[in-house]
Amino acid sequence: MSDVVLCGTDFTPLAQETARLTLSLARKLGAQFHLIHVTDEPDASRARLQSVAAELGDQVQAEVLAGHPDEALVERARVLNSQLLVVGSLGRRNFSDWLLGSTAERVVRSCPVPSLVVRKPERLDCWLKGQRPLKVMLAVSPDGSVLGALKWLESLERVGPIESFAVRVSGGANLDERWLEEETGRLQACTGLPRAECQVEVAQWPVEEHLISLAEREQVDLIVMGTHLRSGLERLWKGSVSMAVLQRAPMSVACVPGSPQ
Repeated sequence: MSDVVLCGTDFTPLAQETARLTLSLARKLGAQFHLIHVTDEPDASRARLQSVAAELGDQVQAEVLAGHPDEALVERARVLNSQLLVVGSLGRRNFSDWLLGSTAERVVRSCPVPSLVVRKPERLDCWLKGQRPLKVMLAVSPDGSVLGALKWLESLERVGPIESFAVRVSGGANLDERWLEEETGRLQACTGLPRAECQVEVAQWPVEEHLISLAEREQVDLIVMGTHLRSGLERLWKGSVSMAVLQRAPMSVACVPGSPQ
């Protein structure tokens, strides 16, 4: 991947704060920072974007693109092979998109590079300022699609201290101590993390609700998930835990494409 970090903005207050945080993150990663606004009328937005970029400071490359925000942002991330695409509170195309998902969700569904959707930016801000570690929950699916997410977390550890743990929500017959021990061993083998940082949860309700409840209970700042870029009927048929978590989690969520282990 190139040393480029992209951030989409729609000029809302959360998007403005997200841009500031993303610039700080890009600097700590030693990456170029591209601030992007997508609109049907590019000429009308260039001056405003340049003003926002000027307020952020030097080393900001401002780009106004034409088209739909999700499609344009993903294509730009693909062309630049960026190491991260960050979005905050981006809007929806039109009323029908309430059925299809927000711009942020649509970005994550098709983005070929890691994507970060920012909520509660003050938590990331404290971490970037070195005021406290970032508490991260790595949600591991049964197929082990976690290798890309683990590698991405390593890059974050170069920015500042991280307190992370891996969790897998599972279920089935014979849920005894032996089962728990075996499942924990599999999770440890999958992630390579110390056993103390591997947590197996018995599914008591839908997986996404269980993950969000656990993240809230543990006061997690960021949920990290490995994803498959499913599309069309496959996604509709199988569903997507990562998309459900993205929709409902009150904290930031990062989705990292990766192949199953």
